[in-house]
Amino acid sequence: MPQRSLYIAARKLASNSSAALPYMKGFDFMKLLPYGYRLENGVAIIDDNMADAVKQFFSNYLAGMGLTAAAKKAGFTPYHGSAKRILQNRHYLGDAFYPAILDETTFEQAAAMLIKRAEKLGRLNKAKAPIVPKISNQFY
Repeated sequence: MPQRSLYIAARKLASNSSAALPYMKGFDFMKLLPYGYRLENGVAIIDDNMADAVKQFFSNYLAGMGLTAAAKKAGFTPYHGSAKRILQNRHYLGDAFYPAILDETTFEQAAAMLIKRAEKLGRLNKAKAPIVPKISNQFY
């Protein structure tokens, strides 16, 4: 629950306090929530329409669609990187602040498919051994 109490304290500071930092006054804390949730009285709850879109996005991706195509068909249009972050966001499994939208099986299948596709395309960005030039021991 520390995440929730930090959130509430920051929100009170931003909206009510004259001691609030200038850049926090009027800040829209809804921008911090993962897609599929909304806040009511300082508590994250599931937004049914957006949660259905998240479920559909995972379903589309597992059916073989690409990241952006799966997102567009689900009804939202994130960038490629944002769609990937949605697939990797463990808050959708539920935690102390966020209720669960997805089951663990669906989430893990999507994570495995993401790695499989990245590996197939050579995009795992694993560090490779540096190429060391061969230096001749003969001097001219």
